[in-house]
Amino acid sequence: MNRTLSGSLFVLTAAASFAFLPTLTKLGYRAGVTPLDLVTWRFLFAALVVWLAWPLWQKRLQAAPLTRRQIAVLLAMGALYSFVALTAFWALERVPATTYVLLFYTYPAIVALISVMFGERLSVTAWAAIVLALAGCALTTGGALEIAGFLDVLFPLLNAASYALYLVVVGRSTRQTSGLVTGTINITGTALVLFPLSLIWGGLDPPATTSGWMAVAGLAVIGTALPILAISLGIARIGASNAAILAATEPLLAVVLATALLGEHVTTVQYVGGVIILASVFLLQLSMRKSSQPLSTHEVEAGTK
Repeated sequence: MNRTLSGSLFVLTAAASFAFLPTLTKLGYRAGVTPLDLVTWRFLFAALVVWLAWPLWQKRLQAAPLTRRQIAVLLAMGALYSFVALTAFWALERVPATTYVLLFYTYPAIVALISVMFGERLSVTAWAAIVLALAGCALTTGGALEIAGFLDVLFPLLNAASYALYLVVVGRSTRQTSGLVTGTINITGTALVLFPLSLIWGGLDPPATTSGWMAVAGLAVIGTALPILAISLGIARIGASNAAILAATEPLLAVVLATALLGEHVTTVQYVGGVIILASVFLLQLSMRKSSQPLSTHEVEAGTK
């Protein structure tokens, strides 16, 4: 198998793994696990998995040892990501997984807007993609059957905005660090924040059922550790720009999984909105690829989600 094909398969594996996140989260809620407990157990187990696998991954790395400052920055990024993770789980507590997925994938457009605030110039294609993302967002929220109020829209968009900000910060702070290292230490930093927070905020309760533990294990392995390894191997073979474009298939896979495994219903208007949002993601990737500044490259390099 040549490097291009194997790299593409690794990236698609990562996209499929990340696509399980909303569905596994909903299954955890159905098993009676609270949002804070679920997200905390996810990162505790994910940190354990990635460090147990570290000796195998380290053999593939040809990077210089990290300095103390680099480690501190990566742990701080993990702490920042704890807010991203919490807003995602709070959003999924309020809205169907399909609605969450479609709203969350406005984040590449938000990344573009944040980049403008940092002084970067966008092409006409990129601006058109942002307009498409906003239009798709409006159609998605307007066509959703289970949005009961303002907060049901606010939490998914807050999650998208915080994730976009995280990607920009990580992209500017960890340019010389491999995606695998970044993801591993970020996960550790997130776990180090969520664990004491959960203890202070009422205590960390273990799942009371087997299905709850299965959801936690799935989130930790399928939704976190596996895609980190896969996306890092994929980038090494086909480059970050190509990986980011292939990774844009993730929202489609996530919606399919939610409808198939959770029995959620997506309206025709939401389908249209989702297609428009997905089109905006592809346009942004293609635009940034032409200018050699792929905005969502940070996503695949960051290694967390």
